[in-house]
Amino acid sequence: MNRAYELYLEQIEEHQTSHPSSLAVDVLQAYHPDLSCTICYPIANLYRPFRRFWSTYRDNYFATTYSQKTNDAYQVLVTATDYNTVRAAARDIVFSCRYNNDLLDPKEIIAGLLLEHTSYTLAPTLPLDFEATLLDLHIEDLLPSTPFQTRLRTENLLFDFQNQLGRADLNFDTSPPRSIYTLGPEQLADTGAGSSTDTYIPIPQRLDFPSSPISEIP
Repeated sequence: MNRAYELYLEQIEEHQTSHPSSLAVDVLQAYHPDLSCTICYPIANLYRPFRRFWSTYRDNYFATTYSQKTNDAYQVLVTATDYNTVRAAARDIVFSCRYNNDLLDPKEIIAGLLLEHTSYTLAPTLPLDFEATLLDLHIEDLLPSTPFQTRLRTENLLFDFQNQLGRADLNFDTSPPRSIYTLGPEQLADTGAGSSTDTYIPIPQRLDFPSSPISEIP
């Protein structure tokens, strides 16, 4: 089973145990996210073209239910013009539906939604300023070429969700490499970098930034 989809099913199961709840929806969703929950997001107002979209989407991916979040995300997908917004909307469409399909591949669906409904194709890595969720980290690859700030922010998201999902195996070392070139005199003395014996000079980490993180179809 796809890892992103597996995590999504775990989120649904954990969220269901929180109902009934006296917490506000925003608070409950912050602790136990599940955009597919129709208790939190009951159908209220449907965007007119959504019905046709849902008919096709349901048949293509064996979807069984959707929430108001699905409708809202679809409207954003077909009206927004910047990559980050449509990429997030495509993700929210996928993870606000429930499926009868153990072979579901969220990355494939998101790529297809972007290709069909926007002028973009799915970027190989997460953009620097993209607001990622835990599920995003299992869709685009976090390659060494991913900008360091994005990797640091999204890896920190794992720590936030780790407590919620109880996953002790999600461990990352996000501490930046230390170099004597960025240390003050006192720090150099503490590390022994100024001594004549056993002096170690760390090599600064090289970061390769992608030349074009977003591919746009004219």
